[in-house]
Amino acid sequence: MRKVIITASLTGGVQTKAANPNLPEQPSEITQAAYECLNEGAAIAHLHARDKEGKPTGDVKIFKEIHEAIRAKCDIIIQDSTGGGPGLSFEQRLECLEAEPEMASLNMGSMLRTIGKTAGTTWANPRPELERFAQEMLKRNIKAEMEIYHHGMLREMQNFMDKGLIEKPYYVNFVLGMAYQGAV
Repeated sequence: MRKVIITASLTGGVQTKAANPNLPEQPSEITQAAYECLNEGAAIAHLHARDKEGKPTGDVKIFKEIHEAIRAKCDIIIQDSTGGGPGLSFEQRLECLEAEPEMASLNMGSMLRTIGKTAGTTWANPRPELERFAQEMLKRNIKAEMEIYHHGMLREMQNFMDKGLIEKPYYVNFVLGMAYQGAV
């Protein structure tokens, strides 16, 4: 039988309880969701953090609180999002790495948003910032999950491999069906 690795994205960086009242936003809710996903076969919990008002945050204290609670409850691999959510600066997006997850996402480029309140805006992920994310992950021994939203990002992934910014074995996530220009 072929083995697969299931990653559960518990909260995401955009939707809120207004879209789904069952969305886990607070640390206790995220912890319970990680536990339930592990029991259903997930190996990795992909985490976005929210503040008390439910807005995306990169606050390392909140990430640490979530990590500690998950590690006390179950043995699932913790993967933080460096994509964060709308409005977070690069510094805020980088802050989650201080919480010492086993893995972290690494978006491989920029995209144009095509629907919703942010339609027509760019989700900017310039190479220098992405290289800094990758360097920080290497320095902290955090496994990068390269997120590929469109075929142009495959070349950027190869660039990171060639520069030694990511290490084997490579972990790649093809993010399908997003409402971004060029998304696969």
